[in-house]
Amino acid sequence: SGARSPREFLMDMRITKGFAIRESYHLNLNATFSDIFNHPVYYGPSSRTPWSSTTVSATTGLATYNSNVASFGNLSASNSQVQSRIIRVGAEFTF
Repeated sequence: SGARSPREFLMDMRITKGFAIRESYHLNLNATFSDIFNHPVYYGPSSRTPWSSTTVSATTGLATYNSNVASFGNLSASNSQVQSRIIRVGAEFTF
């Protein structure tokens, strides 16, 4: 059966501030933060099988599995999220 990934904890936040400029002009400033605390997100343990390849003997027909147990199921930077914290800043002017 499949193994599960570690839990994910992502916190997003949006800050908005509006200003009135005269009666008919308005300026809205905003900032959006994705994964504000910059926690790593893993795709899950390595999906490789415990053996990396199979060798079949030409004389006996016996199959031998070449072990790859050392890296099976390990979490590493190679299977983590590529992007980390993202900050977007914007403004809206209405009239």
